[in-house]
Amino acid sequence: MGQTPAGASPVLPALPETPPALRACLFGLGGLRLAVDVRNAREVAVFDEITPVPRSPQSLVGVANLRGTVIPVVDIRDLLDLPVQRPGRSVRTLVLRDDPLQAAVVVDAVLGLEPFDEIRPPEPSEAGPAAGRIAP
Repeated sequence: MGQTPAGASPVLPALPETPPALRACLFGLGGLRLAVDVRNAREVAVFDEITPVPRSPQSLVGVANLRGTVIPVVDIRDLLDLPVQRPGRSVRTLVLRDDPLQAAVVVDAVLGLEPFDEIRPPEPSEAGPAAGRIAP
């Protein structure tokens, strides 16, 4: 009763096929809660020295040295229609990489990691003035 015949392998029940949850790194900027795919988030870095770049766009704060590599430091507030603020002396950033590109994005706070079942674009009422600039 319920035994496997000699020489036969037991049959295991099939596991339900569920895609693995996506993971995002959450960060705060200008009162917004934003997320980036954790595969692109490299580290949190605080820069005390940022070198300005003459004639650069407003979103480029400058460049900084990250362990021997010079990377751009960008502030995306303008892209999100948030009030632009020049960072103070110490700048908290989230270093993002999408090979071969790497940049440090200014953030107010890093909120942690969060699993997601799906990615969905924000509802028009949720997105506010930056609705056309947020990638689905």
